[in-house]
Amino acid sequence: MAAPTQIMVPMFGYKNHAGIDRTFGFIRKWMLSHAARHDSGLFKDVLDTRNIARSVWADTAYRSAKNEAAICRAKLKSMIHFRKSKGKPVDRRHQRANAARSKVRSAVEHVFATQKSRMGLCVRTIGIERVRMKIGMVNLAYNFKRLVWHEGRSAHASHQNRRGSRVKTKNQQVIRNTTTHVPPSSPHQSAHAKISRFFEV
Repeated sequence: MAAPTQIMVPMFGYKNHAGIDRTFGFIRKWMLSHAARHDSGLFKDVLDTRNIARSVWADTAYRSAKNEAAICRAKLKSMIHFRKSKGKPVDRRHQRANAARSKVRSAVEHVFATQKSRMGLCVRTIGIERVRMKIGMVNLAYNFKRLVWHEGRSAHASHQNRRGSRVKTKNQQVIRNTTTHVPPSSPHQSAHAKISRFFEV
């Protein structure tokens, strides 16, 4: 039986790479790139080494010797998903580890889901500098939304229980990138969305 033919799909658009505080949901660092850039291409640029949390969570797209070395140099702990060996299934231990890590890593989905659904993010601008301005404003607006939510939540909690015990939390970081579409330049081109995620706790 012949091997299936691989068809390359062109990608048009831009990627928003964001470093996010997982505990409070604030975007701390972000970068913009064209959509053809590899998911982990700006790994080091959005990695906040000043974050007090020490573990780095990511999916398999970010597991590479280069990224592992960057994590090691920053004196952080890698919790990146394990990859399966070529032609072999994933080891059972790695499957359990990946499932446990996914429960933490999946929290990053909230940020981009909010920007695309509730905030109605749609970029129809040509030119990376114009897109950088618009994406930056959207990231800033998202932070304002999170701030208002936290202020309301803390005020309500304080009113409900003035004698409640203090909960200790860590300031945790989340990083991910998502693709924003641009209109195709001809009927024969199609915009292709690709979402990848990385996040650090």
